[in-house]
This record gives sequence, C-alpha cells and structure tokens, in this order.
Amino acid sequence: GMERQATYPQLAPLVRDIEVDRKAGQVRCIFVCPVTGRRVPSSHYIEHSDGVVDSVLDGVSTSFWYNLRRRVFGTVVSYFNPGLMRDVVEGTANSLLYRGDERFVSEAEVQAGVVKAFEAVRHEFEWGQQGWVAREVVEDFSGDFHRQMREFPIQTRYEAVTLGRVLGAVARLEGVAQSELSFLWQFGSPLGGDAEANLRSSPPSSVELSEVAPEAKATLLMLAWTLALVDEQLSPSERSYLKSVAEDLGLGREAEEAMQAAARQFVIEQLVDLDQQPDRAALKQMAQRLGYSLEEFERVVVRLKKRQPSP
Repeated sequence: GMERQATYPQLAPLVRDIEVDRKAGQVRCIFVCPVTGRRVPSSHYIEHSDGVVDSVLDGVSTSFWYNLRRRVFGTVVSYFNPGLMRDVVEGTANSLLYRGDERFVSEAEVQAGVVKAFEAVRHEFEWGQQGWVAREVVEDFSGDFHRQMREFPIQTRYEAVTLGRVLGAVARLEGVAQSELSFLWQFGSPLGGDAEANLRSSPPSSVELSEVAPEAKATLLMLAWTLALVDEQLSPSERSYLKSVAEDLGLGREAEEAMQAAARQFVIEQLVDLDQQPDRAALKQMAQRLGYSLEEFERVVVRLKKRQPSP
C-alpha cells in the first residue's frame, strides 16, 4: 500500500534528546519505540528555504559507503540497552542545545528536521494501532541479525567496552580516518565519553575476550563483522584479526560462520533499503567482500528489492 507519511504530532511521543547544532545546521535526535524501548538515533541537515543545505558537507558524507555505514551503525546502536547509552538530557524534546550563533533555527524548522530525520530511519518502524512502533512489534523481523540482537544483547559495560576496543583494533588495521570513526562512534556510542579512549586503547587480550559473558560472545563477533563489512577497505589482516577474536572468544567454527552470515545478510538488507544507488565500483567492492561474483550479488539485491512492499 501507500507508504504513510509521518507528521510531527505523531512523532512527538517518540522523540528524545533533540539537539540543534546551529553551526552545522543539523538536527539530531533519538526515536524511541513506545512498546520495546528500542532507541534509533538519526539526524538531518536543515535546508534554507532556497533548498541549499546550510553546511558545507565534505565529500565523504555524500558517499555511498558513508551513508551505508551510518545506517548500519544507527541500527546496531538502537539495540543497546538504554542504560548503557549516553546520559544526555532525557525526555525533553525542547531542550535545544544551541552551539555557536551562526543562525537562528525556528521551532518549525526543528520539527521539520525531526520529521526528515525520521524518514531516514523509517525502515525501522511500522505504523500500527499504537502509532509508530518498532518494526518487530508488527512483523516477525526476517533476519538472524535482529534475532541475535534481541535474544543475546550486549548488556554490560564490560562487553560494550570490549566491543569498542575490538572495533578500535579493526579501525586501526583499516586506517579509517579518525574523524569519521569518532563521528560514528559518538553518533550513538553506548559508552558516552569513553568512546574515543576505547578506539585508541589496545585490542582486548585473549583472556579479556574469554571473559565476555557466554551469551554475548557470538553477538560481539557478529557486530565486529558487521561494522568491518561496511568499511571501504576490508583487508586480509582484518579478516585474520576477526578470526583470532572468534578463537579467543572460544566460539566454534559453526557459530563463527553463522555470525558472519548474519552480518552479511544484515548488511545486504541495509544496502537494499538505502535510497542511494551505489555505483558499479562500490557494488563490485561489496560483492567481492561478501564472497559473491558481481552478477550473483546483483541477483541477491534484486530479489530482496522484489520482496519490498510497494510504495
């Protein structure tokens, strides 16, 4: 059927932690499902009435990889226990944190920005009798990724910090631009201010990895793979590092492969849901790292697209 357009009054009950960054001309907020409590962060650059984005976006932010990464990251973070999440001003939708005094942002612009930010994460929600709720309330979410996150979440600070350190190690192997990584990690880090420190600290030792709660071990590996798969470079050294992480966690071959497959499937779903069409080069890169020929990969993508409800 027709895709329902969200309005601000419908979204108001879901919105938390609105921040307005006037320098960047950006509205950031978190949408919370009223049923499950799942938190989905999003943001939007406010446009001037002449349609020009009020910010000089650097090239990276318009790239396919950047958008895919951000989408994947936002979904991953939305599953973290809210108690672990940044302790920002809870609740008050109007606690607008103005920074700098570049330009006035009206309440109407903020509300329009919130609606646009919601559109970017709308795939995570369904319209139901209770208004907008997380998709899994309405339908049985297809993927193993979502089931794993729901049934075996990362729940303790120890696990979240350990995951952060694994991601930091992966990032260093990739040479990801520090700025981009810190942006993503702060975008919804379950660790608040310690996020940067985690990225810079040493990789967890095999003893530290073996101490992760048994039920969270597979999830930790799945998340590390998910975030590695959406980086532009995925080097052999990263693959072997993730293999050693699986060994140190004490996961058997079967669990390791299942978590890799769940990460792969999830990344493909996110790619299919992305409005932006990746160019051939990006598609080819993605196919290669997921272990498909370009033609096979295109077929997988097309088949998933065919399953989408009509707009």
